Amino acid sequence: MLLSKSITLADIESVDHEYCQSLKYIVDNDPADLGLYFVVNEEVLGELREHELKPDGQHIKVTEQNKQEYIDLLINYRFVQRIALQMNALKKGFQEILPLE
Repeated sequence: MLLSKSITLADIESVDHEYCQSLKYIVDNDPADLGLYFVVNEEVLGELREHELKPDGQHIKVTEQNKQEYIDLLINYRFVQRIALQMNALKKGFQEILPLE
């Protein structure tokens, strides 16, 4: 993230093994029977919120054909978008000491 590189399942495995296994299950199996849509439900301050991973995601079912896009969007949301403000501040601080360019 700090180096603006893509996050892989191998990266996730070292941070959250259980989450990685659930993503690998989707990769290795047909997700049609799982009832997944392009949304993420998460609890924020005790309230359940739904976040669409793409426009109209609540109506787009995850299929064998689009499961890689779903996984990519899930990874991006969980490990990039959700913490973007914090990571940008950290990145800015590092760049003041060690410019990346």
